[in-house]
Amino acid sequence: GDPGSSAEAINILRRVVQERPDLTVAYDRLAFMLRATGRMPEAVAVLDEAARAGHADPALLRSLGSLLRDSGDLQRSASVLEALVKENSADLQGMDALGQTYTRMHRTRDAEAMFRRVLAASPSSAATWNNLGVLYLSENRAADAAAAIDALSRAVAINPALAGAHNGLGVAFARQGDLKRAVDEWREALKIRPDFEDPRANLERVGAR
Repeated sequence: GDPGSSAEAINILRRVVQERPDLTVAYDRLAFMLRATGRMPEAVAVLDEAARAGHADPALLRSLGSLLRDSGDLQRSASVLEALVKENSADLQGMDALGQTYTRMHRTRDAEAMFRRVLAASPSSAATWNNLGVLYLSENRAADAAAAIDALSRAVAINPALAGAHNGLGVAFARQGDLKRAVDEWREALKIRPDFEDPRANLERVGAR
């Protein structure tokens, strides 16, 4: 987008949160705009400010936990999301976000438990099946490839347009030595998202296109 229009939107949103500090969606939108323009620390600070002022609803806390995770502050991300899930035991999105943070922390059992809790309540959540598959792939063990294939296959059965899940399936099949199926999945991922670098690199690595 145009940098000038982004800067203008950010300034407008800053005024909105000053005039209406109870409007949590404005904080969330401001943080989104700051992140989109590469200003991650400012994005985190905006949501921190809202939380300290007592204006944080579950959606804002999920955003804060996710931003902290993406900025590399995994411990704080876990703390924010653990408090959210403890307070809102039916917040499936919060549990999923916490599972993703646990995945990054290599807390495999905790991550799996979170994703399984989400799937027990919402078995058709393609995103959570995908996240469970990513967890198994992150362990980088051949023994986990079958579990990853099961989870990622469920994800694409529910939502065939998940390019990341197709790429992950390719990685899992490659670990099992099934290069034909791996190449098929990587090609499918690229068909869905032609700008997706991971499957392109995977195809080049095995000499396929």
